[in-house]
Amino acid sequence: METTPSISADFPFESNFIEVDGFKIHYVDQGSGEPILFLHGNP
Repeated sequence: METTPSISADFPFESNFIEVDGFKIHYVDQGSGEPILFLHGNP
């Protein structure tokens, strides 16, 4: 079985978390320019 190499060394970022309505949400606050918000969920 082939494993996928870790990309964390290529894309270092600080993990941030916020709690909303009892749910812990992970976010990344990096870079410059206008903010971009990506949301995902279960269909």
